[in-house]
Amino acid sequence: MITDLNKIIAEWSYRTRDGKPDVNNNAKLILLEGVLTEFGWSREAKAELLNSLLKEDDIVTKIGGSGSPYTVKSYNKEKHNLITKDASEDEIEKAKKGGGETKPTSEKVIDDLTTDDGKALNDRQKASIKDNQKVTLDYLRSPIDDEGREKGMKGKKISEETHKAHLRAAETLEDIWAGKEVSDEDKEHLSNWVAVVEPSQGKPNMWRIYIAREPGKDGKGNFNRLRGMPADKLGGKNGFGDNQQGKAMQSWMQANGIRTVRTSTYAGKLTTPNQIFSKGGKVKKIKQIPKENVSRNNDGKVKSVKLSEGLTLTRVPKKDNETDRERKKRKQNNAQIDEYGSLIEKGELEFIDMDSGVNPDSAENRKQIIQEGLLGVSKKLELLGRRPIAGVPEGPNNPPPVDAAADDIINRIKDLSEKDPNENPKEWKEELDKAMVDLAEHEQLGKSFANIAELYSAIKTMHGDGEGTEAGAAAFLPESTTLETVDVLVVNQSGEGKNKIVTIDGLSVKKGDGGASQLTAKVRKSGFKKLGNLTSEEVKEKTIALSKKHEGIYDNDDVFNESPPSKESIQKETEHQEKTQNEIKESAKELGVDSEYIDYIEKKMNDRKSGKPSQIESAVAGIMKIRKEQGLPVGPEIEAMMTKRMQSYYLYQAMSHRAYNRNLEVQYFGNDSFSIKKGKINISESDGVDKIAWPRFEFNLGFSATGRSANAGGGRFQNSEFDEPAFKKWAPA
Repeated sequence: MITDLNKIIAEWSYRTRDGKPDVNNNAKLILLEGVLTEFGWSREAKAELLNSLLKEDDIVTKIGGSGSPYTVKSYNKEKHNLITKDASEDEIEKAKKGGGETKPTSEKVIDDLTTDDGKALNDRQKASIKDNQKVTLDYLRSPIDDEGREKGMKGKKISEETHKAHLRAAETLEDIWAGKEVSDEDKEHLSNWVAVVEPSQGKPNMWRIYIAREPGKDGKGNFNRLRGMPADKLGGKNGFGDNQQGKAMQSWMQANGIRTVRTSTYAGKLTTPNQIFSKGGKVKKIKQIPKENVSRNNDGKVKSVKLSEGLTLTRVPKKDNETDRERKKRKQNNAQIDEYGSLIEKGELEFIDMDSGVNPDSAENRKQIIQEGLLGVSKKLELLGRRPIAGVPEGPNNPPPVDAAADDIINRIKDLSEKDPNENPKEWKEELDKAMVDLAEHEQLGKSFANIAELYSAIKTMHGDGEGTEAGAAAFLPESTTLETVDVLVVNQSGEGKNKIVTIDGLSVKKGDGGASQLTAKVRKSGFKKLGNLTSEEVKEKTIALSKKHEGIYDNDDVFNESPPSKESIQKETEHQEKTQNEIKESAKELGVDSEYIDYIEKKMNDRKSGKPSQIESAVAGIMKIRKEQGLPVGPEIEAMMTKRMQSYYLYQAMSHRAYNRNLEVQYFGNDSFSIKKGKINISESDGVDKIAWPRFEFNLGFSATGRSANAGGGRFQNSEFDEPAFKKWAPA
């Protein structure tokens, strides 16, 4: 218990707006009581101090009921309401209703909020906002050692100064939510410690609030969640939820000057090569290759493809005494040239123009492309960092200030674009790698690394991995709708082509549109072994069919709209899922997946470890939360049916990936998997022949309200030797 009156008065002064304690101001007395509570005072001790500070003539109270206000010698907060002795009629009315200067509420602000279609919020939505506002204010006013402040702190605690700043921010935020005018000084203080987070493209309705827990280098709050004492994110994984009421409240806060932290500034599709190298809203493309550049032999097979004057892809003929490795390499090269030739003849193979329209078919051209490509990246990142937030009035906090560290990284990329990559190639490459590492590790810029990694892979190839452009190869970035799943097309001077899929920690950069399975695209770009009486082509066709089985899981969406669903609907969905699961298992067995593995997967999906929910239970809980937020039917019947769906999807993922891996012979693509460890870029490479990119299925990459995966068929690559397949380590033999 802190009893030093000087400290108490100092803290009380800090919390008042004008810095002046006043025993005749009920609002300020409430602040004093809060100070005493936090300093460990008991109820009796607080009452005694209040009585010692006040004189009889200064106190006018009202217990309740009818009659006029009157004075008492001993003030008891449980019984009396304070007003000044010379109180106005309004102040007396407030006292009769149970308080002097009562805090305003946010009822009117919430009542005026509307959804995107102009509808007023319903009672459930309003209650949700109030609950989240209370969570925010309670957090800011909580004691320093409150367990709610411990998340991500690793035993550290906020300082006394930060705690004072939080208390002041709570007062201002409560006033703003009540629609009251606040001073520019208070608003600036609030923005130093409390911020809303810019919604991502994928979740535009997301409402998230960050609380800074330490001053940054500029004395203002540090909102970085990766460095220093990380800012705290209120709510769960998705903040206060992905819903209409959250979007309405977040938009209102932004429009009323609350600071916005831009964690999604460089994320999503904003930094793909398609967006970086565009003009007037259209992707810049290298001059289209004429169909006459495709030459076919007498059998109708593509013989050669002329990409430019100095670059021609050629078919590899079968030779006598061909080794198994040579056969696979020939098969890989020729499958790719057949694909390119067919696309060119249809006018569908196009490449992104990273510079002034030249092809990467000479050392000098590659140098130009590298320099202009990096310049394009720096310009795009700079532009994104300074764009205003759509739908929010421009002002001191819009656009939000650009992080100084981000500015430095962008400027370094720009400086590299002006340097000759051939003058000191190894030194230049080291500078590029360092810039990429810093970009990847930056909280905001790091969201762009998955996209920029494609460009980095192309530059690394054209630059001969630090040896200079003379030692490099041609690298093209296919326009996104051109080559399914392929990020970079590499062509050696010998005329051999190579597709590359670029991944981050083995996770494919490419995202599907919710239609065809990600695995389906990989199956199409692979060659398979014979299996029993099945030819390699039959194995491929059956593997493709299995990779599409997820589509049938969701045939009965209508039953999830019933509240509650009828017995007939429950039976219909249950029987459908059982039938789907049996079909998946039978297809897998036909492709050589053994019964032991199937039993293992059916057990694993429902396993609970250390008392934690199973993978199925966690997924279903997340889906139920989404449905509740969206006002869709929930309940035990819906949950039981969704559990069946999730079991079907888990089984589909496991069986389709296992069938692919055990029958694979050659991949018509390589995989460059980037990761950042200990300040260095690490690259794991596969070539599709000697080293394979084995896909390991990922179950929960996010689900919709109907249980559809955000990335159906998605998996994470692990590169390993063909003769030592990684997938055999992922489950008991």
